[in-house]
Amino acid sequence: MSFFKRFTGKEKIEVLEKKLIEASTKIEQLENKNTALSTVASTSQHQLLQEAYAAANMAELRLWEAVETIDDGFAIYNQNNTLIAANHAYLKTFENYSQIKIGVAYEDLIYLAANEGLVETLSKTPKEFTEFMLERWEEDTPDPITVQLTNNRFLSLIDRRGSSGDMVSLCLDITETIRHEKELKHANARTQKAINAQAAFFANINHEIRTPMNGIIGMAELLENTALNSDQNLYVNTIKKSGQSLIRIVNEVLDQSKIQANKLRIHQEAFNLEQSIKDVVTLMQAQAFSKELELIIDYDLFMPSNFISDAGRIRQVLTNLIGNAVKFTTKGNVIIRITGYQKKNQSEINVHISVEDSGAGIQEKELPYIFDDFTQSEHNTTTSQEGTGLGLSITRKIIEALKGEIFVNSTEGVGSCFTVCLPLKIDNRETHNLPQWLKKSSIVDANALSAEILHKQLSALGFDAAIYDTPEQIIEEKKISHIYFIDSKIDPNTLKKSISFIKDIYPESHIFLMGGGPSSVQDMNIEQAQWIKKPLLRTDLIHAISQIIPQQQNKPKADKPLRNIRILCAEDNKVNQLLIRKLIENMNIDLCFADDGKAAVEAFKQTKPDLVFMDISMPHMDGNQATDAIRKLESHTSLTPIAALTAHTPDDIASTNFSAGFDYYLNKPINKVEVIKIIQQVLPSNCLPIG
Repeated sequence: MSFFKRFTGKEKIEVLEKKLIEASTKIEQLENKNTALSTVASTSQHQLLQEAYAAANMAELRLWEAVETIDDGFAIYNQNNTLIAANHAYLKTFENYSQIKIGVAYEDLIYLAANEGLVETLSKTPKEFTEFMLERWEEDTPDPITVQLTNNRFLSLIDRRGSSGDMVSLCLDITETIRHEKELKHANARTQKAINAQAAFFANINHEIRTPMNGIIGMAELLENTALNSDQNLYVNTIKKSGQSLIRIVNEVLDQSKIQANKLRIHQEAFNLEQSIKDVVTLMQAQAFSKELELIIDYDLFMPSNFISDAGRIRQVLTNLIGNAVKFTTKGNVIIRITGYQKKNQSEINVHISVEDSGAGIQEKELPYIFDDFTQSEHNTTTSQEGTGLGLSITRKIIEALKGEIFVNSTEGVGSCFTVCLPLKIDNRETHNLPQWLKKSSIVDANALSAEILHKQLSALGFDAAIYDTPEQIIEEKKISHIYFIDSKIDPNTLKKSISFIKDIYPESHIFLMGGGPSSVQDMNIEQAQWIKKPLLRTDLIHAISQIIPQQQNKPKADKPLRNIRILCAEDNKVNQLLIRKLIENMNIDLCFADDGKAAVEAFKQTKPDLVFMDISMPHMDGNQATDAIRKLESHTSLTPIAALTAHTPDDIASTNFSAGFDYYLNKPINKVEVIKIIQQVLPSNCLPIG
């Protein structure tokens, strides 16, 4: 019994078939030899043959005794499909039917099993089941099949035809296996149900937390811009940062629960990678500026900017990696390098995004586990306990969902470099229409690396660019250029003197002051220069240069009667109403509020707004219903832009049945920059600039 349990069903057939063939062959050979020699053999020779014959019979008997000890059914059918050998386990199913014995035809056995209700024929009639089994039997190599008996036993039938035409059949009782599989399936279903419930719970908690946090963070930002003493500034800043940390932690836990529930969705959309990187860097500028860190973007000059992928998830990855780099770096630079490789005749580019820092680095022993759940670097004791320890783990899983990879190289005490490799489909290559009269440019930047990157960008655009360490060099050499890019960190008096000199020698020149901090040209009281944000993206650079026109063509136009933009905001939360009112205070905007969706529809009829901000969750009539009602009031050729205000995450927005009438989505907590961005995008031509 233990001998046969070592083999699989197929192997059992092969072993038994081989042994039966050997025994039968040996008996047949002995019988033939016995017949041939019986007439001439002496008594002693005949006795030896009889003993050999008996030994062969004993071998066959022992083989069948071994077959009888196994729990699996075993049988042999001859070329005519007649049962010629079977063990007790095979015949046990038919023990109440005397006709099923050695000599029965396979067709009769199957017919009896189907018509006497011994097997579950499921969707087949007994006749159809019989025909199906007989067709299978005639195949050269029948596939294994599982049948269910009416006593709830399950048999796996494995049949193999031998070289002589005999069919060796093995019936494996897999009832326990099926039962275990069902139990495992039910257990998995219960586990998945629990995971789904957990994901739903965290999604609801996320939504509920975001609504009040919108008011807390928003009000803290407004209070931050008022006249406060140093202590009050500290308190407000702590409130804001604590609220933002809470939102980030909730988002990480929500993402983790979605990953566990296999609900991390990837949404393909057109986006500008270069601008996405700039947006993330802009968010990190304040923190970097406070630590005197330089954030530098080095975007491959020969790579397109427009791709198709999940822009939200890519920004999430960038935010985590760049945020970590700024967090763990106390001096030097954080450099974001973007390169790409496009295979010939393919519409995809293998994009490599590396984030390099000059921070504390990661201990070598921690590197193999840095992307594991709940893993945090222990190198920096001041920050090791902050966060959930899920950031890099979620980042890796997002990148894998995007069919990419992430790597890390780090030297303790020197810095780290995280590299993301993503296959991105190209959208449309941008075209540049720069003024042809602009040929020469000069760069003054204390950061040599930043200056070199800008030099490469300008050279690629066809400029004759030169780099200077200080403005005094321009004065000494009396360098005349069409455009000057000057670092705003230079001493203000030196800066003003240099700009005055440049304008004296070449009034048509255009001057950009580059800066990454909170200061502005207005703060410096410099009217002859334009502010441009560092790091300089190629797209921003092209846009700024393309707006330059010769002064003789830049004549003021006749005044036109302009009005304020009209905005309707549907929001039932009074705190959020106050926040939105304060966000756009002192701007050229006529704002009115509606407390619910029904009131919003009525206000829309009365005010005819240029833009609607629509909260999703409101009493009486929610934002979806109100938006659908507004769309029914409009003609299809003239639709008012409607922006949804929602505490749902981007994944929830994509997977939930939101109204198709929305043009924009603003995720709570509401950000002033995003609000202004939408207003500027939809600003009618007959309206005043919002200010």
